[in-house]
Amino acid sequence: MRNSLFDKVTTFSQRLAARGHAQRPLNHARFKRQQGATAIEYAIIAGVVAVVIIAVFNGDEGLQNIFGGIFDSIAQAVGTAEDPDT
Repeated sequence: MRNSLFDKVTTFSQRLAARGHAQRPLNHARFKRQQGATAIEYAIIAGVVAVVIIAVFNGDEGLQNIFGGIFDSIAQAVGTAEDPDT
């Protein structure tokens, strides 16, 4: 008997669904082992934020002067755009 396109698509989708259901318990067990991962991730994020804050407020050598220089350059460019004679 000749299979129609509909029968082929239906069979293919049933195979995909069966494969997905077979893999679901494996994925669930894998995610169950990662319960403590969020605490570690939050600790890493907090550490990065602390390093950035220390770098920004680190006196003369911090990022504060870098951003200050950038903003001064922008302010100077805007000032010259407003008054092209300078």
